Amino acid sequence: MVGKLIIASLLAMLAVDARAQSVQTRMQTAAHVPARTTTFSQAVADIEQIAGVKISVDWQALAQSGVTPQSPVTLPESRAKAGQLLDQLLLRVWAAPALAWRAREHDVEVTSLGAILNLGQMRPPPTTQPSADLAPIQNISLKDVTLGQTLDWMSNFSNGMNINVNWRALEAVGITPDTPITIRARKVSPAALLGMITDQISAGKDKYSSVYWLVEDGAVTITTGTVLDQTTVTRVFEIGDLLAPAPDFAGPRLQTGKSDGSSESLFQRDRDDDKRVDNESRESIGETLMQIIMDATGEDMWQPAGKGSMRIFRNQLIITQTRLGFLLLGRTSGKRN
Repeated sequence: MVGKLIIASLLAMLAVDARAQSVQTRMQTAAHVPARTTTFSQAVADIEQIAGVKISVDWQALAQSGVTPQSPVTLPESRAKAGQLLDQLLLRVWAAPALAWRAREHDVEVTSLGAILNLGQMRPPPTTQPSADLAPIQNISLKDVTLGQTLDWMSNFSNGMNINVNWRALEAVGITPDTPITIRARKVSPAALLGMITDQISAGKDKYSSVYWLVEDGAVTITTGTVLDQTTVTRVFEIGDLLAPAPDFAGPRLQTGKSDGSSESLFQRDRDDDKRVDNESRESIGETLMQIIMDATGEDMWQPAGKGSMRIFRNQLIITQTRLGFLLLGRTSGKRN
């Protein structure tokens, strides 16, 4: 019985993988498209029609890059595969955080690179999630209310949610419990309100002097980037799908006869050459991926200037970075904290 269950599970996994491979194969459909200026959503619909695959767009993640369905895009005349056309489209609207796509079981997803790498999940799930578990604040109007009073009110509103403020770190960048806060908002979550507060008191400051909030051990911690940049942690991400080069499907062979009766192909391919090209493609994709991640936080956060480092081992991306670095990377997925 157990053996049958294991076999059934393996078959199910293989079926899912086969469906994803089928989507990937359809994205290799080639087409000729004329030069045009259109909207982002229409360009996606055109590629969807070429490939015969549904393309699901994570508009919330794209909004972090300033991309909307009506964003204008100018595309050159091109004869390329659907996947290459989608790459070209994303490059035309590329802005930090970077955009990417991946083949899934039934469709293609377009989202931020951070979402694909799941960079928003850099910490263990906390026992308290102020962003999800607490009721939204229906109406809030603060005018020159002190930061200390505002945070005390939030703690009381959320039934005693623990908010730990590193006042020493905040005072080092000129922020005290008496710093005035002015906010007007309706139907806002506690997480969004915390973001508004930290954004307001961080105005004009660099990423090290800015103030951030994060959840640690079920409590909200408020501190500066300098504090979060002191120690490092290491995370490992599976990136095999991102590193896979587009398959080059072999065409028909033209055979020519020899005097001895044997034949040879005029377009014979060397398998060693194919492997070399694939390895070079993986290396190029890996280098591009790491550069995108470095750009998302700033190169000063990576060695030799900073504490962070990255390397690719087989199909895994190994990132060592400070809590500040991971916090900034997490924002590339559209998640503030």
